[in-house]
Amino acid sequence: GINAEYGVESEDQITYILYVWIGSKSNEELMNSAIEIGNEAFADCDTVTVLYEGNSEPQIFWDALGGRKNYQTNADWLDVMRLFRCSNEKGYFSVTEEFKWPDFCQDHLLDEDTMILDSGTDVFVWIGETSSEVVRKLALKSAQLYMQHVQDLTGDARKLCIVKRGKENLKFIKLFHGWGQFRARDKDTDP
Repeated sequence: GINAEYGVESEDQITYILYVWIGSKSNEELMNSAIEIGNEAFADCDTVTVLYEGNSEPQIFWDALGGRKNYQTNADWLDVMRLFRCSNEKGYFSVTEEFKWPDFCQDHLLDEDTMILDSGTDVFVWIGETSSEVVRKLALKSAQLYMQHVQDLTGDARKLCIVKRGKENLKFIKLFHGWGQFRARDKDTDP
């Protein structure tokens, strides 16, 4: 769910409210986890308010998020997402499944690597800014083999999408928690 900490001023004091927003397709385990994480992360909040999607969220909630906007309502991809790292850091090309959703985020996309991300309908090959041409070519071939293997096992075809660092589209970005701008690399301190 979405959570936001928001201060409400009244006379001489500020009251902090933590909103935990529960989507209509969420389950009890996710709801309890969101509440627990919210309570731990924002322990100084005076009030924790649980909101359920579509049950008249107060305007103050939407204001805290920058205003009410359309949002994704289908998240079937969460059940099948997989992220693979393609690298030659050990002197040979390897593909390893590093993370399963929800255990990965934008910070796992390393400039020196190429990643393969399966969303259940698309297989993205994400190309890091400094990844080698060899890794890029072998990652593309690996993605094609992976897609064929998935189709042979399940009968489900996937669409191949190439994504370059800094040129990610919404279809790719929505698969990551809290996507933001890539941090600029400090050439003096970064390897």
